[in-house]
Amino acid sequence: SAAAKKDNPSVTCSVTGFNLVNNNYEIDKQDYDSLFEATETALKNAYGESNLSFADENQKYVSVDFAGVSATLKDANGNDVANETAPRKYVYKLKISNTEYQYEQYFVIHEIYVYILTFCSTADEYAESAPIFDSIASNFTFKN
Repeated sequence: SAAAKKDNPSVTCSVTGFNLVNNNYEIDKQDYDSLFEATETALKNAYGESNLSFADENQKYVSVDFAGVSATLKDANGNDVANETAPRKYVYKLKISNTEYQYEQYFVIHEIYVYILTFCSTADEYAESAPIFDSIASNFTFKN
């Protein structure tokens, strides 16, 4: 499913979903790592390694609360601990034909399905349009 801004088709939002196939039938940190590594490799192969950039190459994502899945869990003592399989938010820039685009993506695995919510705009329009996308992302939920 996808939508574009009415007066500007370079501002888009899309949702992709597919079945996760892995070797252990469990969701783990490696599933998330593998998913984005494949995405990153495909982008570099298609557009050139130098055309893909992150604000911080050493921390390409942040774990986030998304669609009812929490970035933190409680341990046996009631303390917050990081959820290794929490949804991830990636923000990066991709240069295509002399135009720089900024992407914001949420990756979440829910019940062995992968969902990717993607926002894209030109880099100079990102700040103006990002709040609309954030509103869409904050309303994303899974039926129980």
